[in-house]
Amino acid sequence: MSRGDEKADRKKALSVDHNRLSGCGMWGLYVFCGMFALAGAAMFYFMTLGPLLNVYRARTWVETPCTITSSRVERHDGDDGDTFSIEITYDYAFRGQPYGGDRYHFMIGSSSGYDGKKAVVDAHPVGMKTVCYVDPLNPSEAVIERGLTWDMLWGLFCVPFLVVGFGIPWAVRWSERKKQRTALSTGGGSSDGNEVGSTQFNENPDGSITLQSESSPLGRFMGSIIIALIWNGLISFLIRQVVEGFQNGDPEWFLTVFSIPFVLVGLGLIIWAVYAFFALFNPRPILTLNRGQIPLGEVVHMTWQFRGSSHSIRHLKLTLVGSEKATYRRGTNTHTDKEKFHEQVLFESDQSYDIASGEADIEVPADSMHTFTANNNEIVWTLEMAGDIPLRPDVSATFPIVVTPHEKEG
Repeated sequence: MSRGDEKADRKKALSVDHNRLSGCGMWGLYVFCGMFALAGAAMFYFMTLGPLLNVYRARTWVETPCTITSSRVERHDGDDGDTFSIEITYDYAFRGQPYGGDRYHFMIGSSSGYDGKKAVVDAHPVGMKTVCYVDPLNPSEAVIERGLTWDMLWGLFCVPFLVVGFGIPWAVRWSERKKQRTALSTGGGSSDGNEVGSTQFNENPDGSITLQSESSPLGRFMGSIIIALIWNGLISFLIRQVVEGFQNGDPEWFLTVFSIPFVLVGLGLIIWAVYAFFALFNPRPILTLNRGQIPLGEVVHMTWQFRGSSHSIRHLKLTLVGSEKATYRRGTNTHTDKEKFHEQVLFESDQSYDIASGEADIEVPADSMHTFTANNNEIVWTLEMAGDIPLRPDVSATFPIVVTPHEKEG
């Protein structure tokens, strides 16, 4: 079999495997995650978006005197514990016509926390004269509390459902495409290297290539925001119970102490998100190679510069790293170990004129291993840039490169 036929078979095998996954497997994943996405979207609408829209509409509602006719806390039995709701009815007159209302606020359904709801009911006894807010376009619609309430935070409970519903399919597709690109780059690509260039880096008109970083500052920032929202959204119910206890003069000390480590983690995640936000304004490194693939034992020329001012960088280090990843099963768990087998400093300086832009030669040892991907093992070569910035997030970027076997002479 010729080398061209061998490459064609490899590409065909990759295509068959990918189509199989994106067919039955991916459709099953879409259906499963779609149920989570729909559940999360429904919860977000009814528990947060809908009430917020009503709060916005009620800004123009007319303040109207009303009289409380009934007031109680309704208990609702549930498998995971009882929940409670505020049940208040009242009479009012609008433009000479009598009406009756039964909406205290815009939050629907019931939730935990009896004491807070009992305090609201006690503040609105039967016969009390108070005010409600009436929709002038539909006078039968009224509410006593038209502003934001703590109950609307329940809408954050939908975040994990949305992350599962939309995040998992995206992550799986991204992972499959990355594996396919890596496989193409290590033997399944075309002989001229165009497929490798279109997936691993951007090719310039002069034949040089600009490397793509593994992750972007914006991606890290969005990831930190999502994780912080999920964590703090989940513990918000715990915090609410603690706050309600102090507001009602009956603090739950055990619950307060129990919640401290969870709150600290939440604050740490918020700080991490803020840190990632400031990293958005760091100078961005641009690495360019004079060719797309680096054969073992050959020298490839590299240049770098920064998008944005690099004057804030006090120390810059650029390192060539070769790593081996091994995935194995231990019992029912899957583990992945990563070990560096080669590490070479290509450039290091604390001089601003050297940091702003420069060049270096990359030579992968001839007796080393080229880029390789299998089911349980992977050889990865990267260029790692680290720049120290005082009092701000440091510059940190990893650029995957493709190392190929020795070039044949002649």
